[in-house]
Amino acid sequence: MVAHELCETLGISQSTLSRSVSNNGDVLVVGAARSTRYAARRAIPGLPESLSIYEVGNRASHRLGMLSPVYPRGFHFQGPPSLTGFYDDLPWFMHDLRPRGFLGRRLPRDFPQLGLPPDVRYWSGDHVLGWLNFEGVEVPGSLVVGGTAAHRACAGGEARSVTEADYPSLAERALADGFPGSCAAGEQPKFLARRDGVPVLVKFSPVVCDQPSARVADLLRAEAMALDDVARQGFEAASARVLESGGRVFLEVERFDRDPAGGRHGIVSLEALDAQFVGRGHSWTDTCHHLLAQRRVARECARRATWLDLFGAYIGNTDRHLGNLSFRFDQGRIGRLAPVYDMLPMHYFPRGSEVFDRPFPLPTLVEASPGDARSALAAARAFWAAVAENVDISASFRTVAAESGRRLSGAAG
Repeated sequence: MVAHELCETLGISQSTLSRSVSNNGDVLVVGAARSTRYAARRAIPGLPESLSIYEVGNRASHRLGMLSPVYPRGFHFQGPPSLTGFYDDLPWFMHDLRPRGFLGRRLPRDFPQLGLPPDVRYWSGDHVLGWLNFEGVEVPGSLVVGGTAAHRACAGGEARSVTEADYPSLAERALADGFPGSCAAGEQPKFLARRDGVPVLVKFSPVVCDQPSARVADLLRAEAMALDDVARQGFEAASARVLESGGRVFLEVERFDRDPAGGRHGIVSLEALDAQFVGRGHSWTDTCHHLLAQRRVARECARRATWLDLFGAYIGNTDRHLGNLSFRFDQGRIGRLAPVYDMLPMHYFPRGSEVFDRPFPLPTLVEASPGDARSALAAARAFWAAVAENVDISASFRTVAAESGRRLSGAAG
C-alpha cells in the first residue's frame, strides 16, 4: 500500500506514519519518496522474516536479492530492478525450483521432519521455501535459497560421483527409494549423478523383456538421435549417449545447467516466462512470439523456438509443453535459448502395458518462414530415415519410423 492510501485508511498524517513504521520490524518499507510502499510482514514457521536468494556460479556465489513474505499473501523481492516487486506467489524466476515429476514426488517422504503435504503438486510457495531453505541444493539452474545452501552448492555438495557400472544399481534404487534432495522434473524414471566427474541426468528403460519395455528403450535411442539431429542443424542441444547394462537401456544426458568444474548456469523455463508475462500456455511458438513482441527475448530466439516446435511436431513429439524449453538466465536477464532437451517421439510412448503405432498428427504451424519450415521438415525426414535404419532399434519401431518418413515425404514444408 502506498503512503497516502495508508494514511487515509488509518486517519493519520504522513509524519505520524513515518514515526510509526521507522522502528517497526513487522512492517516492510520499500521504495523511496512518493514510490514508497508499505506491507505487513508475514511469518512462515521455521523461516527467517527475509530469505537471501543466491546465484551460484563457478564455485562462488553472490546474493541476487532478498525475498520477504508479506500479507495477505505472496512475497516481495528486492534485487535487480527488473526483478524487484511484489508477487502473489513465488517470483517467476524461482518457478523452476518447485519440486515435480518422478524425483520430486519423493521429497515429502524423504523429509518427514518438515511436515510438508504428501503430494508436491499441492505445495504452496511457503512449502517450497521451507524445503529449499532446508535441503534445496540439487535444484535446476543457479538459484538457491539461504546461505547454507549456497555454501553447500559452492562446495559441490550435489549428486554422488559414480561410474557407468553403477547405473543398473542406481536405477533399481531410483525405482525403490528415489533420490532425496532432487527436484528434477518429468515422469520418466531417472536419476542424477556425476559420472566420472561429469554432471548427468540418466533416464532408463524397464528391463527389456516385452513390447512395451522395448518401446521405451527404442524411444531413449530415438531421443539421442533427435538431439544429434538438432545439433547438426546448428542449434544447441543437450549432449546425450546411449548405454546398455543389466538388461536396461540408459540415456545419459549431460546437464547444461552444470559443468564438470563445479559451476552452475542459470536457466528459466518458457513455462515460467509464460505464466508471468504472457498467460496463454499454447505452444513454444506462440509464447516466444508474444515475448518477442514485448522485447523480452531476441528475434533469433523466437525464430529458433519456432523451428524446434515444428521439428518436434514432425517427429511426433507430443510432449512439447512449456516446461520443456528454457532460456539462459543470468543476474536477472533472460538470455539465449538453452540447449534443447526431451526431444523424442513421445506420441509412441506406451500407455500402461499397451503399445500404439497409429500415426501422429501432422503439424499445422504457420509462423515459420518458408525456409525454416523446409529445413525442419527435411531434418525430420532425415531423423525418421535414420531411425528406420538403426539396427539397435526394434523391428516394430523401425517399421513405424519408415511409415512416418513416407508420410512426411508428401508433406509440404
